[in-house]
Amino acid sequence: MIKHIFSDMDGTLLNDFGQVSPVTVEAVKTAQIPLTLVSARAPLEMQDAIRALGLTEPQIAFNGGLIYLPQEHGITALSECPIDLTTVQLIVRKIQELFPEVSLSLYNREQWLAEENDDGTVFESSLTNQYPSLMPFSKVFDRSSTPLFKVMLITFDTTEMSKLKEFFEKLSLPDVNIQQSDDTHLEITSIDAKKSRGIDYIIGCEKLNIDETACFGNGFNDLAMFDRVSYKIAMGNAFPEIKAKATYITKSNIEDGIAYALRSIPIFKN
Repeated sequence: MIKHIFSDMDGTLLNDFGQVSPVTVEAVKTAQIPLTLVSARAPLEMQDAIRALGLTEPQIAFNGGLIYLPQEHGITALSECPIDLTTVQLIVRKIQELFPEVSLSLYNREQWLAEENDDGTVFESSLTNQYPSLMPFSKVFDRSSTPLFKVMLITFDTTEMSKLKEFFEKLSLPDVNIQQSDDTHLEITSIDAKKSRGIDYIIGCEKLNIDETACFGNGFNDLAMFDRVSYKIAMGNAFPEIKAKATYITKSNIEDGIAYALRSIPIFKN
């Protein structure tokens, strides 16, 4: 019997409009199996889905950089792996100097921070229904007691994205993980921020057997989840390499694939 489900958000739980469909909400609530969202997103970008689904379990943000309990007002951090502040300052300085056209944002536990609204922040707002707090990054760094969990870079120029990745390869920062999550986003988190870490934390706290766990995913960064649970469900829109490692394959995210799986795959029927 499955006692805990882990799920990616973008391309998995969420449809192409960045929303949880009513069909999926009903299926999750009917299943009555604890659900943890495992995402590169910040808590504020996860809150709409958490509220819609009525989730009270620990949630995993910043690809495992922050494990937290959602509450009516704010969050309670359970475990966290922020980025070293000196490293963030170096990244910001280099990006502003060498890639001034790239949209640059920072994230702490509860805020999305940017110095100005640009094409990148407007695009991100359209995806998450959130808006950045605007302030000079020098003021952000003055608040040295407030940990930062993610640096987000957005560019719509594929050549510039390639140059960004080449730059970071040469810069060689051993304490961060740099990942291109899609065509436009490059996301930087602590080297210790891993989806597998978040899942291991929750499995340990809840004293779960691996055979009691399942996950949903669609992308390469979900392979870390697949390695940690017993039943791996790939979305219909997942990459072929993800499907090849799956226990089951469900419908796509725009076809309510999670709802379909919860209703049709035997492991979810108590």
